[in-house]
Amino acid sequence: MLLDVAAVKGRWLDAGEGVMPEDLEAAEKAQGVRVEPGDILLVRTGYYGRRRAEGRAQPGQGRLASGARRVAAVDPRALGRDARAPTLTTT
Repeated sequence: MLLDVAAVKGRWLDAGEGVMPEDLEAAEKAQGVRVEPGDILLVRTGYYGRRRAEGRAQPGQGRLASGARRVAAVDPRALGRDARAPTLTTT
C-alpha cells in the first residue's frame, strides 16, 4: 500500500521535516484506505520530485519521526519510502 503524504500536503516534505502520525492518517483518509497488519507500506514524501527540481539530495527529508510509532503499532510486513535510506525514529 502506498500512502502519498506529499500529495495530501500538496508539496514535498522539506529537509528535516518528518512524517507525523497525523500525516499518515490524513493520507489514509484521503485515499480511502487503512493500513492493516501484514501490509507492505510505502510512504511517498516527494523526495525524488524535489531532487529532480533542485538537483540535490536533502538528507533527513521525510523521516518517519513520531509516525514510526504509528507504523509499528500497525505491524506492516515491510516498510519503504522514497528517500535515500529508510530511517525510523521512535523518540
